[in-house]
Amino acid sequence: MQAKIGQVFGDGYTVVVRVGGSPPALAPVEHFIQESFPGCVLKEKHHNTLQYQLPYRQGALAAVFGQFTRRQQQLGIEDYSVSQTTLDQVRAGPEGGVA
Repeated sequence: MQAKIGQVFGDGYTVVVRVGGSPPALAPVEHFIQESFPGCVLKEKHHNTLQYQLPYRQGALAAVFGQFTRRQQQLGIEDYSVSQTTLDQVRAGPEGGVA
C-alpha cells in the first residue's frame, strides 16, 4: 500500500543547491536546472539556495548526479543534495512554491 501511495503522491526528487559567490549567481544555475530537467518546479529560493522538485523518471537519479557533477565547478555550485520527495512535501502542494 505504501508503495502505491508513493507512486501516486511521492514521485520525484527534491534537489537543494547551494551556490557560492558574493553575490551568488543563481540565474545560470536556474537556467541549467530548467534546461537539464524538464518538468522541474522551483519550490524555494533564498539568498544562495535553490530547492527544486524534479519529476520521477526511470534512471533520473543517476542523471541528476551526472549533470551536477559535470557542471558543479563551472556554475559555482558549492554543494547539492538529492532526496526522494516525501509525502509531507507533496502535501504542502503548489502553495508551498515560490511566489
